[in-house]
Amino acid sequence: MNSKTYPKPASESLKQAVREIIGGDGKAYAEIPHPDFAAWPAKRKAAKRQKLIEPHLEYRGGTALDIGTYFGAFSHWLEDLGYRVTAVERNRQCVAVARQLRDLSGKTFDIQEGSFHDLVQTKFDVVLALNVFYQSLRRPNSFAQLEQFLPRLDCHMMIFESHDPSALPPVEGRPDMSPEKFVRFIADRAGLSDVQEIGTDGPRTLYKLKRPADGRAKSATIEIKPAAPVKKAAPAAKSRPAKESKPPITVAALALLLDAGVEKLVGDHIGCAVRQLDKKEHIRPKVSQGKRRYFRHRLETVEAKPRQLTVFSKSGVGAPNYLLQVESFLNDVRIEEFRAPHFYGIADLADGQREGCVGVWEFIAGETYPVQQASREILHRLVKAAAGIGTATENAKVRVPKLRDRVRFAKPLAAAVETTLRILETRGVDTSSLRPQADRFAAHEESVLARLRDIGNTTLCHMDFGNGNVVFPESGPPIVIDWESACLGPPASTLRKLAMVDADIHPELAALYAKTVQSLGGKANVADALFAMRAVQVYYSLDWGCRRDPHEGNMVEHAIRWGLTNLDFLEIP
Repeated sequence: MNSKTYPKPASESLKQAVREIIGGDGKAYAEIPHPDFAAWPAKRKAAKRQKLIEPHLEYRGGTALDIGTYFGAFSHWLEDLGYRVTAVERNRQCVAVARQLRDLSGKTFDIQEGSFHDLVQTKFDVVLALNVFYQSLRRPNSFAQLEQFLPRLDCHMMIFESHDPSALPPVEGRPDMSPEKFVRFIADRAGLSDVQEIGTDGPRTLYKLKRPADGRAKSATIEIKPAAPVKKAAPAAKSRPAKESKPPITVAALALLLDAGVEKLVGDHIGCAVRQLDKKEHIRPKVSQGKRRYFRHRLETVEAKPRQLTVFSKSGVGAPNYLLQVESFLNDVRIEEFRAPHFYGIADLADGQREGCVGVWEFIAGETYPVQQASREILHRLVKAAAGIGTATENAKVRVPKLRDRVRFAKPLAAAVETTLRILETRGVDTSSLRPQADRFAAHEESVLARLRDIGNTTLCHMDFGNGNVVFPESGPPIVIDWESACLGPPASTLRKLAMVDADIHPELAALYAKTVQSLGGKANVADALFAMRAVQVYYSLDWGCRRDPHEGNMVEHAIRWGLTNLDFLEIP
């Protein structure tokens, strides 16, 4: 393995430090997050619990606290899912090892040494407390510390793993709590009174604890909702794992809910009852998610002088809480270079199922242009719109407290690219021309990421800009839609898709971007804009290819090939 790739090899001194921690039986308590330790035995594996937990995780792109991180396996996982992670561990030796493992993998999460009781910052979106709080049941003074800590913990949700009852036989003077009684205690003290079982791992049960919408429950008895039933796989597909899910809502049922839901949402927003006159369905194919359904609705207010308005609804909205913040902020943005369609809100029409989560926006008629086919005039308008988006950064930071703080796919990818190439080769794909490029990428990736970090994640970026997400109406500025991927990133990252047009025009576009930002009172320079626009697209293409199943279609090969054949965009030798 090249010394510049991630994860870097584990040193013999690190392996010896791990041996000293795990002791005589040679088994780590939990698996060690590094491939050099893959064959080392561990008493507990993370994969099963991660599979149970992931469907229940919310607030992606927000903050997470991993209590009792040990060697950091769950912190690595949470960072890969997009969270900004703080890990806490009281064992000094484990902290030293966890930090080395983090650095070897190119991760950035923070590791704090000490007890969770002593945390100063206690506000997080998600808290992971896996089989750790029960240690407080061993001694009365520890239990008192837990009682004092939980009310200070300000979080939206917690994933809690109970203890094994056989591990804590009753002892005089110690709180005697069954796992169910203990989770009720945790939920009550932390104000997370919405409690649901999500599965079991051996003798331990996992729960999702969440703060209710109406605030902290006082003295009411906390009801624990049972785990959702697991849908069994059909006999012909026994090799595929069953997934925990609710029965999907039918297209017909969603259509019925949609009319009433849109009418109510728009009516509540404008303060006047409305009725549906007609609607038209639109279907747009998606590369990896089948089809997405859209509807254009023509509505009429119910008042003495009826008004007509047209809105656009989209089902299957991802990250609805985050999108709600972003779109509500955009309603008040007033910049000549672009605007967003007016946002009415999001309606949950199907009890939390994604296909029933529907967003409603002002309908905009106009043209869209694939960036590879756009004229120079259209490209210039796209660049100016992207510059306008960037100048809204400071207000966005204030109005969107959960604004994602980095481009999620600009991360170490060399090891993942190597794995994907090997899988492509098993399909008979000739990767010989890509191998030298992959080695070149691995050798210089650290310096590329360092330059991206030096530019800084300082600018509001759309990140899915161009193609069908920028509409050009007959008059007025371009209308930018689909803000689900918005985040902070290096200036000009919004322009990543324009890196796919003729490279000869890239310097011209970067210069126009910098000039427009400066005219709007912002700061940008041509060199950084050109580098970010092109480097972020290379990383997006490689990341997209590495996250898909290489056995499905040719798009994975195309994405990897595009990224590796455009390494000059990264300005490496």
